[in-house]
Amino acid sequence: MKTFATTLAALATSAAFAFSALAEDQVIRFATWSQDNLAIQQAIAAKFEESHPGVKVQVESYGDGYDTKLAAAMGAGDAPDVMYMWNFPAYAVSLLPLNDLIARDAEAMNYKDIPEGLMSTATVGGKVLGIATYYTTHVVYFNKDLLAAAVRLVAKGWTWADLREAAAATSK
Repeated sequence: MKTFATTLAALATSAAFAFSALAEDQVIRFATWSQDNLAIQQAIAAKFEESHPGVKVQVESYGDGYDTKLAAAMGAGDAPDVMYMWNFPAYAVSLLPLNDLIARDAEAMNYKDIPEGLMSTATVGGKVLGIATYYTTHVVYFNKDLLAAAVRLVAKGWTWADLREAAAATSK
């Protein structure tokens, strides 16, 4: 739970950088897919509001169908200001690049403490589109018999290039 609170605090802080010039009584809309942690997220939003008078964080739980609802909101011109995101390339045209804000506020946000490899997951075409807070390892499932019939399987030492080559061989 501590990691989750830190994650949400980092997201809220990045929103503060993006909205540092807001006037009084401004609302930052924060979209999340989780309803399980909604109370925690609302408590963190309240703490953020305490330290940023005149700014209210509206926590919006999209629940099931998060991506569909997020895409619809973006298409309608009604996207949230801050959101959880995992598919940055799919939404790249709708997201504000954060490069200038990070350059300005890198020290205050302890940017050097964020692993470069983690930040690369939120960077598209040299534009930083989000602040990565964690990363889920992805796996590849494959039909071992089909792959073995097409190429010699190597259990250890395979590279992504080897996998691409083997996958291409199965389609011949």
